[in-house]
Amino acid sequence: MKKGIIKNLAVLIMAALLVGCTKEPEIHTEESSITLKSDGSVSAVLMESFDKDYYSEQELVNMVNAEIADYNSTHGDGSIALGKHELKAGIMTLELQFKTCADYSEYMPGELFMGTVAEAQTAGYDFNRSLYKASSSENSIGKKDLLEMGSEKLIILDGSSAVTVPGKIKYYSQGMTAESGDTVRPENDGLYFIIY
Repeated sequence: MKKGIIKNLAVLIMAALLVGCTKEPEIHTEESSITLKSDGSVSAVLMESFDKDYYSEQELVNMVNAEIADYNSTHGDGSIALGKHELKAGIMTLELQFKTCADYSEYMPGELFMGTVAEAQTAGYDFNRSLYKASSSENSIGKKDLLEMGSEKLIILDGSSAVTVPGKIKYYSQGMTAESGDTVRPENDGLYFIIY
C-alpha cells in the first residue's frame, strides 16, 4: 500500500510529516504532533500552509477520505479515521486516528514502534545511542543500560513532530527537548527513543 496521504499532501501543499498512567494524554491540536495512547492507538495532527488560491479544502478532504477507505478495505474497518479538519488563516489542520502503530507506520512516511525494550531488540532496532534521564538532562544512559531495561515501555519514531506518550517519560533520546512530563519534541528529523 502506498503511503498515500502525505504523498498527495506534498503535491498539494508541499507537506511533510508533521509527524504507565491511566489518564490518556491530551491531543495537541495547536501544532503538528503525534499522541500515543495506552491502547496502542495513535492520533496524528498534521498542520501545513495551505494558502494558494488553487488549493481546495474540500478536494483535499475528499482525497483523504478516499485513501482512508482504500486502506481500510484491505486492513479492516476503523484502521484509520479522519478526525477534525479545518482550514483557518491559511493553515490546514488534519487529525488522523490510527487503530495501531502498525497502521500508522504503513500509511505514513516514517517509523513508529510501541512496545518493550526487549521487543524492540528482537525487532532489530539499533540501541547504540544515548538517552537523557527525564528528571535531569545532564545524566544520560547508553546501550548497555538500555539493554538491561527489557520490560520497560519504549517508543521509537522518526520525524520532527512533538510526541506525547501515555505515561510519564523516564528517558528520551539526545536531540529531543522535554516540553512536559509526557511530551518531548525532536530538535531535527531523526530516529528517537522514548522510555516511559
